[in-house]
Amino acid sequence: MLSADFQDPTVFNQLYPSEGVQNWAGLIGALIGGSLLEIFGPSALLLPWLFVRAALHQSRQISGLI
Repeated sequence: MLSADFQDPTVFNQLYPSEGVQNWAGLIGALIGGSLLEIFGPSALLLPWLFVRAALHQSRQISGLI
């Protein structure tokens, strides 16, 4: 999502720019990142942080630290 370009294709916009996909993760990254940004807006940038926090919390619960 950090390298999202408004011209990259998304689930809702299947137009491909003539200079190619600009997203660092390629077409798959453009489709996922661009679609998340279209659905959730700028708050989509918080999703990776939330997933990491949830994974850390889950791993601590499993190991008995919490």
